[in-house]
Amino acid sequence: MPPVDKEIRGSRPAMRLLLLLLGSLALGQPHAETSPLPYESEYQAARKTYRAHRYQDSARMLEALLKAHPDCARCAHLLGKSYGRLAQRANWLSAMDLARKTCSAFELAVRLDPKDEGALEDLIRYYRAAPEFLGGGADKARVMEQAMGQARSSRQLEEPRAGRANVPHEFRLRERSARASAL
Repeated sequence: MPPVDKEIRGSRPAMRLLLLLLGSLALGQPHAETSPLPYESEYQAARKTYRAHRYQDSARMLEALLKAHPDCARCAHLLGKSYGRLAQRANWLSAMDLARKTCSAFELAVRLDPKDEGALEDLIRYYRAAPEFLGGGADKARVMEQAMGQARSSRQLEEPRAGRANVPHEFRLRERSARASAL
């Protein structure tokens, strides 16, 4: 083995560690800071059930998950979507009860994670479509839209390079439709 400077030899393990970390980031493998939540597998199972159009089953799964983990905003959002799908298929009496549950779940999701634009958009859509006696209303929708607009503009002011201005419009549309088809 040729003579190697001690400084270089000492940096090899550090370099290997750095390359390993960068490799795991490039492959999308989670590292210590973004380890999956303890209920991630249950959430994914409920999501898969929702995508299979088994809304009653997904609602039951998500209700149990929210009972065990009341801070899960994604669970509340998907529960609201499940209730909404069930309301679309129900008789009018059941649909009214499910519509109220949909509204409550969306509001909970937004309370738990006010930055979740998907939950905000679904809540705004609900407010626009539902009559006031079911928790909807155009005034509520306008208030939420203003709050969402302010949050977006403040985020753009804080992080101008992190905004979506440099992403081509057609890519944003493809990305949005891919997200929608995933749910």
